Amino acid sequence: MIPNTNLSVNLTHKLRLERALKKAGVKDPATISKLTIAGYVTDCDLRFIRFEMDRTLQELDMGKAILEERGYMDFPFKDCTGLTTVVVPNRFESTFFYPFISSTLRR
Repeated sequence: MIPNTNLSVNLTHKLRLERALKKAGVKDPATISKLTIAGYVTDCDLRFIRFEMDRTLQELDMGKAILEERGYMDFPFKDCTGLTTVVVPNRFESTFFYPFISSTLRR
């Protein structure tokens, strides 16, 4: 399957990424190549990206997102070999331990 979908979602305290994608009519998250996320991002959302979109998501923009203060997972983009571009909120690098290890991203 070739990813070709560009999508923007606004997450709330109750609306997580997986459900937001379903509400937007996305049946297979692997079809999304560019994703823009605004609103509240949790470890659940990052886990979904890491395990469901790891090879096909190429661009991720979370520049306007707010990282919720919860137990974030270490290595949120580990093995996300499709990612070429990530825009993160200012607090991102201080929140995670080795966020891009084993990914194709470089500083």
